Amino acid sequence: MPSWLRHEATSSDALPLGGMFSAPGQPFVPPTDVVEYSDRVVIRMEVPGVDRDELMIVQEDRFVIVQGKRKRPPHEREAQTYRLTEIQYGPFGRVFEFPDFLDLSQVRADYDEGFLTIRIPKTGKAPRQPISLRIRIEKPQ
Repeated sequence: MPSWLRHEATSSDALPLGGMFSAPGQPFVPPTDVVEYSDRVVIRMEVPGVDRDELMIVQEDRFVIVQGKRKRPPHEREAQTYRLTEIQYGPFGRVFEFPDFLDLSQVRADYDEGFLTIRIPKTGKAPRQPISLRIRIEKPQ
């Protein structure tokens, strides 16, 4: 993960396996890729079965917030006994904090075949590079 990217998920991060499996009704963390290109950063989130109207993307200051909810299909709510359940339903949320070199006022998103893709252009400003200094330790006099 690049040093400039900070992200947080909902409380399901505290679950075993890093939120891979969540308890019924608890938030889950959709698998997400964040890819940096020369002119943009792209967030691609795997959210099949989520209705487009259940997705919300909010940009606040240096943050991009993605929230949504995957509803259990009505015919599955009537099921008496589950023999195996791995598909996660319920609310989810991710918060990404980005550095100054992205233009968060120009965030664009689309949802196609179960993938939410968010594109954020770079501003052209050089990213702040981490500094590594060698510090000389003076001998006490």
